[in-house]
Amino acid sequence: MPSVFRYLIRHSSPVLLGAALAAAGGAAHASLAIAAEPSAGMVTLTLNSTSAGTGHVALLAAGARCGTAAQTQAAQDSTGAASLRRGSLALEAGKSARYTLRNLQQSTRYTLCATNGTDTAGAVVSTKAMATYRSATWQVVGNPGFSAGRSENPPSLSMAADGTPYLAFVDKDNGSKTTVMRFDGAAWSNAGLAGLSVGVATPPSLSIAPDGSPYVAFGDGGDGRKAAAMRFDGTAWSQVGHAGFSAAGIFYASLAFAPDGMPYVAFADSGNSDKATVMRFDGAAWSNVGNAGFSSSGAIFLSLSTAPDGTPYLAFGDQGSKTTVMRFDGTAWVNVGNAQFSPGMAYYQSLSFAPDGTPYAAFRDLTDGRTLVMRFDGSAWVRVGNHAMSSGNAYFQSLSVAPDGTPYVAFRNDSQGSRPTVMRFDGTDWVNVGNALFSEGNVDFESLAFSPDGTPYVAFLDGVRGYKPTVMRLIGTPDMPTSVAATAVGSQATVTFIPSASDGGSAVIRYTAIAAPGGAFCTAMPLATSCDVAGLAPGVPYTFTVVATNGVGDSLPSAASMPVTPQMLNNSAVPLAGAGAGTAGVVISSAVAGCAVVPGSARFSASAPSGLPTNASLPLGTFSFSATGCSNATVTVQLTYPQSLVGLEPRKFGPPGAGQIPRWFTPGTAALSNSGRTVTYQVTDNGEGDSDLAVGNIADPFAPVLLAAGAAPGSVAAIPTLSEWGLLLLSMGLAWLAWRRPERTRPARR
Repeated sequence: MPSVFRYLIRHSSPVLLGAALAAAGGAAHASLAIAAEPSAGMVTLTLNSTSAGTGHVALLAAGARCGTAAQTQAAQDSTGAASLRRGSLALEAGKSARYTLRNLQQSTRYTLCATNGTDTAGAVVSTKAMATYRSATWQVVGNPGFSAGRSENPPSLSMAADGTPYLAFVDKDNGSKTTVMRFDGAAWSNAGLAGLSVGVATPPSLSIAPDGSPYVAFGDGGDGRKAAAMRFDGTAWSQVGHAGFSAAGIFYASLAFAPDGMPYVAFADSGNSDKATVMRFDGAAWSNVGNAGFSSSGAIFLSLSTAPDGTPYLAFGDQGSKTTVMRFDGTAWVNVGNAQFSPGMAYYQSLSFAPDGTPYAAFRDLTDGRTLVMRFDGSAWVRVGNHAMSSGNAYFQSLSVAPDGTPYVAFRNDSQGSRPTVMRFDGTDWVNVGNALFSEGNVDFESLAFSPDGTPYVAFLDGVRGYKPTVMRLIGTPDMPTSVAATAVGSQATVTFIPSASDGGSAVIRYTAIAAPGGAFCTAMPLATSCDVAGLAPGVPYTFTVVATNGVGDSLPSAASMPVTPQMLNNSAVPLAGAGAGTAGVVISSAVAGCAVVPGSARFSASAPSGLPTNASLPLGTFSFSATGCSNATVTVQLTYPQSLVGLEPRKFGPPGAGQIPRWFTPGTAALSNSGRTVTYQVTDNGEGDSDLAVGNIADPFAPVLLAAGAAPGSVAAIPTLSEWGLLLLSMGLAWLAWRRPERTRPARR
C-alpha cells in the first residue's frame, strides 16, 4: 500500500488546492497538499510523510507541469526538461521536514513539485518583492561591539530563512576559539556555548543548511589545524562527521551546501602545498570532491558557492595571486573561463551567484588597490561597471547578489578613514547603498549577506570598540500609508488610513494627516488608524494626505483622499432646562450641502415625549432640533454640558431603525468625551432616531437620563466612555462611533 505523503506550505498567496494541483500537474489526492512560505529570495517548504525515506523537491518555471515521481527525483518537469532548482531531504514518518530553496528571483511565479518516491504533489508559488528603502541609511543591529571579547580575523555572516542573523568569528578573549552568536530581535546572544573549537581556530565560515540548521567550518588549532565542521541543532553544537577530517592543517575554510543538504568545505590544504581542496560530507563521512590539491599552485582567499543547478564553484587567488574560478564537472575541477583572469594580483576573492545562475566574482585588484567586480558571460569574465568604486585603496571585499539580480559589494575604504562602504550596480554604474562610510570609525573584515526580504546586512570588526564585531542593516523611511478617507463633521474631519505596509526597518513613530488647503493637521500614534483634523472652514472642500514618520524621516505622502466639505449647521450656546443651570454648547454639522437647522429649533426643554421608564428623570432636560434639506444626510450632534455626564445614560426618541415604531432607546452612535462633559451622536435621515418620516427632514429629541435605584435590568445603558465603547464593540458587535481627543504636534518639516 503506498505511503501517504503530505506537503504543507503556509503563508502562501491563496491558491485553491485543486486549482494548484491542476496547474502544477500534481495528482488531486485528498492526502496530498502543497503550499509555501515565500520571501523575496527564498521559498521554505514543509513536508510530511507517513513513512520514512527521502523526499525530493523540484522548482520549475511558471507554467511548467510536475512530472512523475521519477521525474521529480531526477529534477525534471513533465517533459523531461531540467528544473530550475532541486533538493532532497530525509523524511521521518509522521514528522515535519523543512527545506529552503534559496537564491530565487524576486516577484516571480514558480511551480513547486515534491515526491517521497511514491506519491507526488505540485503547486504554484510566487516570491515576494524585495524590500526597498527610500532615504536609506545604515543602522546597528542590536548593540555595536556585542561580543564579550575582541576578534582579529574575518567574521562570517549568514541569514536564516526566518530572518535571524548569525555571525561566526574568532573569539580572541576566549582562547581565539570559534564562537557563533545570533540576534533574537532584541539582543545578540551565543548560539550554544562560546568557544566551539578545541584550540585556536582559523577564520570560520558559516552557512545555513536547507533544513535551517547553522553549520560552521574552521581549522582547529587543537587538532593540528585540521578541518572541523559543526552543526547547531537549536540548543547545542555537534561535530559533522569526525573532527579533523582533513589530512593536514588548513586555512581559508569556505562552507557551502549541495542541493541534498550535505555540506562542502573548501580550504587551502597544507598537506598539498596549500593548494585548493574541497571535501564533502555524505551523511556518514567526509571525502574529497575530485582530487585533493587541484589548483595549479597555492590558493588564498577561497570562496565556495554552489550554482543553482548544484554545481560547486570555487574562487581563489591562484598562481601569482591572480583570481581563478573553477567548478566541479562531476569528475574533475575545471576552469570557468580563463584561469588567472584578474588584471593583476588580487586579494580577498568573493564569489556569488545571481538567481539566473550567472557567477560574479569580487576582489581587490592590486593594479590600483581598488575593488573590481567581474561576471562570467558564458565564455569569458567581463568587468561589471566602472572599476573606480573607491577613491583609493579598498580591502576585505564581500560580494552578494540580491533577489532582484543586482550585485552588491562591501569593502573597507582606506581613503576615507578605513570605514565601510556598500555599493550596488544599477545597470550602468556602481552607486552607494545608503550612506557611504557608515561606521563610527575604522573597521576590518566586512561580511555581507541578504535577509529573506532582500535587506542587506553587513558585519565587520569595529575598531572603535576594540575590534569586537558589529552588524548593521539598511533602513529607510516607511512606506506611504494607503486608502486614506475622510468624513467631515462640523469644523473638523475624521481621517482614516491603512498604516504603512513596511516601517522601513525602523519603527513608525507617528502618522500625520494634513488637510489641503490650509495645512491643518492631526497626528496618530503608531497603532492608530485615524485622527481628527480640527479648525476647518465650513463650506470649503478639503482633501487629506497622510505621512508616516520613523527615525529616518517621513514617508512619501499618501494619495489624497476624496474631497469632503464640512457644513456647520449650528454652533451656539443654548440655555439648559430642567434642574440644570447655565448653557450648553451645541454644534450640529453635516457633510451635505443644503442641509440646514430650522432657525430656533435647537433648544432644551423640561418636557419629553412619553415612554421613559417610571424611575427616569431628566436633570438636564431634553434637547431637540429640526433640520431640512437633509435628504440621505447624516447629521452629527455635539453637546457640551457645564457639568459631567458620568452616571447618566443616553436616550433618544424616535425609530431605532428604518420603519420601526418611535420610542426611547439607547443610541448606537453616542460616545462621551474623556472630560465627561461632551456627548456626540449621529442622526441619519429616515434612519436611527429620526422622528420626522419626511424625506430630507430630521427631528431629534435626545436626553441624558438619570435612573433611580431599582431600574429594570437592560432598560437603559450608561453613556459609555471610550474604553467602554471599545469593549462593547468587541462583545456586542454594535457600530458605535468612538470620538477621541486628537493629539496634535507640529508636523515634521519636509
